[in-house]
Parts: sequence; structure tokens; C-alpha cells
Amino acid sequence: MRVNKSVKLVAGTALIATLGLATAANATSYVIVPGSGFASVASGIKGVGNSGTDAFGNPWNWNKTLGPAGPDSPGAGYAAWGDPGLGLGTSTYEGSTPADLFAVSFVVDHTGATFNQTPSPFSGGYNEFTRMTVNGVAWTPVFLDSSNEVDFYAPPGVSVTDGETYFVNVIFNQKNLSGYNIGFSAVWLNSVPEASTWAMMILGIAGIGAAMRTTRRKESTSSLSA
Repeated sequence: MRVNKSVKLVAGTALIATLGLATAANATSYVIVPGSGFASVASGIKGVGNSGTDAFGNPWNWNKTLGPAGPDSPGAGYAAWGDPGLGLGTSTYEGSTPADLFAVSFVVDHTGATFNQTPSPFSGGYNEFTRMTVNGVAWTPVFLDSSNEVDFYAPPGVSVTDGETYFVNVIFNQKNLSGYNIGFSAVWLNSVPEASTWAMMILGIAGIGAAMRTTRRKESTSSLSA
């Protein structure tokens, strides 16, 4: 039970740390989409914790790659985490706010597991590499090995909105990993303008307002003169 409690604590802090890691990776500020975070704690019990649901009620699952090694798979038997799960179709995003980043941080309990970072050969169809696709559009994975985190960034100008479908697969370079020995935290995030951008926008809006007031005064003066 000691291990479970420590893993639970780390899983909780990993979710909070996600914001800082994502910001550092992209020089962009992000905010958590309300009600979108979900997590799992390593159970410490064989076969327990291998599946569950995300914040929207979609299933997530641990699976194994089928192999053999080739264009579609790094090899048979490697651990795979996914929402909804490797080869299990798609899930539906139900956030009230669009998201353009999905971050998932894993808590590895004395296994030394690492991500399989082999680039997916293609975004469509079935293959067994770490990847994420939203409505058929691939998002870019960024691996943060020091924290066992992988962040999936949407292409510029793209986001997932309520009712759209997605799937995410994360493949490890180790076999026999599951909810028994891995905990995780995951969250959807939405990018926001940086402080300097906000300042420019506010100044611009203020400038437009001032110009409109000046125009109105001129028009008023002209009408009185007439």
C-alpha cells in the first residue's frame, strides 16, 4: 500500500506540472480545459487497473502491440496505453472549450520503462506507434523523458471541439506494463495569447476606441458649425 500512496501523490502532482512543461516546450501559455483531466493510480494488484474511463466517459485501455516488427509495429508484446486503446476505434471529445494540446504523464513504478519514439510512418489507418489523430489529422508528439510525459500538439490553427472524434496511442519500449505498475495523469489544454499579445490587443482596442471617440467629436462639432 505504501507504493500505491506514493504513486497516487506523484500522479496528482504530474497533472499540475503538465502546465509548466507544456508551456516550456512551446513558448505558449496553456490553460486546462475545465472538466477534462483524468488519472489512474498504479493498483499494485495483478490485472487490476488495466482499463477505465476518461473525463468524458470514454474508455481507456492498456493493450499490447501485435507485431511483428515492421512498418506498422515496433514488435509484438510492447505495452500500449490509449484512449480508447490500441486498435479500439475512436473516442469523442466533449469539452466545452476547444483544445489544441493533449498531455499525458506516466508514473513508472521501478520499471525503467521508456517511450517508443519511433515516428509513426503515417497518420491514417492502423499502426502501432505513439501517435494521436483528431478527425483524421495527426497531432505532433513531443516526448519529455525526464518526466515520462508526452504532449500532443495540434497543427497551427487546428483544435478539437465538442463532438469531434480522436484517438491517442502511447507505446513503450517494454513489455508487461499495465495499471498494475503504471499510473498516469492526462489533461486537455487550450492555448491562450501570451501576456505581451494580450497587452498589444488591449492597446489596439483602446486605440480603436479613442479614434472612434475623436471621430464622433469631430462629427458633432461639424454639425454644430453647420
